[in-house]
Amino acid sequence: MDGEIARISIGNVKQEQPAVTHLMPCKIDHDGKCNVAAYFTHTINHNEASFRGRPLRGQDVRLPNGYTGICLREATPVYAEGSEDKVHRRFHITGEFSQFTYWNLDKETTDDDAVIKALNWVELASVIHAPLDCSLKDGCSQPNTTKKSSCV
Repeated sequence: MDGEIARISIGNVKQEQPAVTHLMPCKIDHDGKCNVAAYFTHTINHNEASFRGRPLRGQDVRLPNGYTGICLREATPVYAEGSEDKVHRRFHITGEFSQFTYWNLDKETTDDDAVIKALNWVELASVIHAPLDCSLKDGCSQPNTTKKSSCV
């Protein structure tokens, strides 16, 4: 395991329904179990909630085609032989999701939010980096999705 930062165990994820995931605009200094349903629920219209009395505005966001989100749980750290400093981190997949609810504090979500821009970039990058069809009369102007070629 030399040189590894972390290892993710990919086994059978046993879940009947996709994981319900939320991206919150805060840091919660707790990593144990908690009764989330008792303290955080969003209204039927899915775009309003409150957390510790502060209003949240949210939107459901789908991951780009071909992508799957995963939920991880860290296993007990394994220390390297002869060292108390070097820890080999191991994670297990506990769930998968294709969408999540993205929340802003005190304001509506917009296409200018960093999270939305990052997800839009995935789709834009696939178009930018698609092979070009150079057999067109006007030169390289359209993506070629059937064969690989390059324009010189």
